[in-house]
Amino acid sequence: MVVFFAELAAAGVLLLLPLPIPAMIPLVILASIALELRGLGWNGVGLNAENALRDGLTGLLLGLLVASLLPLAVGGGGSGSDFLLLDGNGRVLIAALLLALALSAASEMLFRGYVITAATRIWGANGTIVGLLAGALVSTMALQPTTIGEAFGSFLLALGYGAFYLASGRRLLLPIAVHVTVDGYPIVVEFLGG
Repeated sequence: MVVFFAELAAAGVLLLLPLPIPAMIPLVILASIALELRGLGWNGVGLNAENALRDGLTGLLLGLLVASLLPLAVGGGGSGSDFLLLDGNGRVLIAALLLALALSAASEMLFRGYVITAATRIWGANGTIVGLLAGALVSTMALQPTTIGEAFGSFLLALGYGAFYLASGRRLLLPIAVHVTVDGYPIVVEFLGG
């Protein structure tokens, strides 16, 4: 149990420090080492090809639904663009989508697969709830929200990703596909001209 809280604290510190690289990189490396030491690997927390096509397509559809409803829930977008560099630039679109894929996959691997599995290992069935909440909290910290509304919305979205992870039978491809779609949707919409 002490190790679990130490890992969460280390993740929180890394996420809040001004590092020259994204904090997700050392976190994925540390989680990979911890999983290997426990004999699990990423496959042991649900990163495998089992039902990949079904999970990917389901995640895409759920992600489109969530992404299209999200502006209604948070009050719609402002007048300015968050993606000014896109402006019809296909190379920037590909780079932005690859970055969304990498960060979304790393986030789900760490904050759903790793945290929920670790908490469940420690506390059994009750640990699933602890892991779900802890993963959502640390995931929200990673985004460094600037308002209470942003923090609450990020926390709810992270809980949703965790629910998708659990509903899929603890397979990571479904929440990864949802997360990538939610993050990539506004990028594609902006590229296509709104």
